[in-house]
Amino acid sequence: MRLQPSARDHTMSTSKAAESLTVASSLVSEEQYGRAFAHYLLALALDPSIKERKDVEESFVDCLESWSSQLVSLQREKDAAWCFEQACDVWPESGSVLHAMGRFLFQSGFRGEGLSFLKKACCMGSKVPRPDWLWDLQNAASSLVDRWHFRMLNDRSRNQAYYDALERAVRTGHHRILDIGSGTGILSMLAVRAGASDVTACEMDPVMSDLSERIIKKNGMKNRIVVENMKSTEMNIDASTYDRFTLVVTEIADAGLLGEGIIPTLQHAWTHLLQPRNDASQHALPSQVIPAGATVYVQLIGGTYIRRRHGLQRDGPDIDSWSMPVVRSRCTPVTFDSNNTCDEGETEPYTSENLSQVPGGWRPLSAPLQVYQFNFCGAEILGVDHLREETISIPVIDSGHADAVVSWFELHLDSQSTVSSSPDSGSCWEQAVYPINADLHDCDMKVDPDDLVDVSCRCYPTWMSFSVKAVRRKVEGHEGTSDLSGDQNAGTQQRNPAFSSSNNSGNNCPKDARNEADREVSGLNHSSSQLDRHKEDMDTRHTTDGIYKHKEADFECSAPREDHSTLRTLSISSRDLALLNDSRYREFIRASLGHYAQKTSVPSKHEQADRKETESNDTILDMTGVGLVSLLGHKSIRPGGHVVHVISDEDRKLFLDEFFRRNEERLSNYRHITESDFRDGCMANDVRIVVSDLVDSNGTLKELTLEDISLACGRNPLVNVRVIPEVLRVHAICIESEELRRDTRITGTEPTLGLDVTLINEYKTSTQLDFCLSKLPHRRLTEPFVVFNFNLAQLGRSKNPLETFLQETESLVKVTDTGSISSVVYWFEMSSGSGDVISTLEEDTHWLQAAFMLDEDLAVKKGDEIRILSYIRNNALSFAVI
Repeated sequence: MRLQPSARDHTMSTSKAAESLTVASSLVSEEQYGRAFAHYLLALALDPSIKERKDVEESFVDCLESWSSQLVSLQREKDAAWCFEQACDVWPESGSVLHAMGRFLFQSGFRGEGLSFLKKACCMGSKVPRPDWLWDLQNAASSLVDRWHFRMLNDRSRNQAYYDALERAVRTGHHRILDIGSGTGILSMLAVRAGASDVTACEMDPVMSDLSERIIKKNGMKNRIVVENMKSTEMNIDASTYDRFTLVVTEIADAGLLGEGIIPTLQHAWTHLLQPRNDASQHALPSQVIPAGATVYVQLIGGTYIRRRHGLQRDGPDIDSWSMPVVRSRCTPVTFDSNNTCDEGETEPYTSENLSQVPGGWRPLSAPLQVYQFNFCGAEILGVDHLREETISIPVIDSGHADAVVSWFELHLDSQSTVSSSPDSGSCWEQAVYPINADLHDCDMKVDPDDLVDVSCRCYPTWMSFSVKAVRRKVEGHEGTSDLSGDQNAGTQQRNPAFSSSNNSGNNCPKDARNEADREVSGLNHSSSQLDRHKEDMDTRHTTDGIYKHKEADFECSAPREDHSTLRTLSISSRDLALLNDSRYREFIRASLGHYAQKTSVPSKHEQADRKETESNDTILDMTGVGLVSLLGHKSIRPGGHVVHVISDEDRKLFLDEFFRRNEERLSNYRHITESDFRDGCMANDVRIVVSDLVDSNGTLKELTLEDISLACGRNPLVNVRVIPEVLRVHAICIESEELRRDTRITGTEPTLGLDVTLINEYKTSTQLDFCLSKLPHRRLTEPFVVFNFNLAQLGRSKNPLETFLQETESLVKVTDTGSISSVVYWFEMSSGSGDVISTLEEDTHWLQAAFMLDEDLAVKKGDEIRILSYIRNNALSFAVI
């Protein structure tokens, strides 16, 4: 029987496709990726049915990525892009191809296009996207749209206060309005809703600018709002004052108030964009800014969470027995030079925290103290009282360890509306934290009532700094210190009066926060006599010739070391400091090392024949990144043994170099290598113990850690390598949390006063990091359950270790309370052969928790049984609740 031409052609195509696949596989093994890629394209074109083979998809994408990497290294980016286009044309339904295309575009600078392909990949194939694809999508989305946008948009009180201020301004005649840093355009839309007829939204980020145009169109305000994708300082307004705006509204305020440039931005606006306030035109309307001003407060606080993240704690014999470098976190207030400038990269000497949710809580050691006022109703926002350094003395009201000066602010939108970022406000802002590093002081930072803490205050256009200069303690036998203020009943404000704002005037500036709400005001500025009295008071209380000098004999004064040049101060990340300061984790590793040092197996006869060394030459591989084994494991290392540290960044290397230099005689058997050297095999095969830090302090598995353990354990199959930790269990619990919803997505129009901004959910993330479950407002809807159980010691002996990294499990879980499941919170439990166990849920460790957010809440009733599908791929976790 003769074959029909079509059947014959099909047979030939299938045969040629199979031949091309064989050739492609052979070329890949020879690392000839370009030729291999051409053969893959040919095979897929000749026989599309081979797409059903899972191994073909994986090998095709691996070849594509390898070839494109080579092309990029040869500066042939256009050729690499062409290869990805060909791959998408020949296999448009492949999630792996779309994901690879998205990664390539994003890394090439085409961020919007790349995000689009990453989203398409997650929508392909199975109902539940691959967790590693979701992780890539989340990282891409987070880099395009900051996470704080969601919390800010969900802050109904803030939105209402801005709307009320805008409505009052429009009612007085302000219709030509400029929204600076408009983001999603919500303030512009609130202005239109308040009655404004001519609104310009200025947003410099192209992604946010495009998003705001779509949101404005969706809300039917396209013809009322013009979106400009630029910085407001780049706007070109015609010289005619009639083309200028009469009102600027903005909220470019970070936790430290000034970090986003609100002062230089408004200074430019007053000079170039707003109608001059002295316009003598008959119909001229005095220009206005919302917010019209701000007040800044500081407070001395204590808290172990902050302390552990910003200075090395010498709280145990394992640390105290060494000569340790002086270490600070990168946000610790810096030492200033004679020109009042700070080190490069240190222009924001603070971090930010939501104090209401820090692990272990925080303790107020002083009353809040007003330190700065800013009047935004004029170009001269910074006056002499802002720009000079001032020292304030903060009276201590409670005993504790002083760990930070925190600041927050009140934004006075107008004379009637104020929004606050205080710890108890529940607002979208966090508080600015200026850590106190006890290493830089000659004294313990424990304070008691009647102590005075001298704090240096500095203010510049884009940042403020508050750093401790001295702690003065009351000497036994003396009276209290209230006489320093001249008033036994005086409050903190009288003891240390707030610094004055510049002497500007304006009918639309806010009043002092302490004035009654119904009082008529003219601005934040003091009158000349008030300002004179303020300066005189500051001179008598805060200079070396003032009353403190006369009373100084009543105090024991401890101050920072003046000559910092004699100290080599190193900076490492706050996460690394938290890890080093985790005494609970150090004890776990020390106990495990002691156990395994006694249990390490004797080399086989075959192994002993291949080397002259004996068991005493065993190597401990420290993969914690910060040299924990050096600090803790020295007593567990037998004579002749070695410790090799794998170092991942320059800060860690500098820290270990200095630590080794200081303790050279005791650390002759320690050395370190880079991550690339380790992965390239540049180390001996005599590793007997691997110490790995598996979990990031943000609550997720660290990237490539499981793969690195497998690599270290598999280098010498003749050796039974011990792993610390030996077993890793993943626990989870289903919860309902409005707080997590607010941080990750927009769920309706109620917080935004009826405006629909849900298009921003295109950039929502599936995983929320860095929160403390015990402090998070939530309801538990199930009991905890185990979803994964990894025996890490088996990784090196596994025939296919990838099976460990690519798993899925199913759990049947009973609902314990009625509600709506919004997220699955997970954490990790680690154990060793010694029987020691540590959990990342423990509040006294350096770890926080993470949660996987469901796309839609699932309503459940007490007694229901639900199915939890759990997935892990390349160290990323995801869940589905059915």
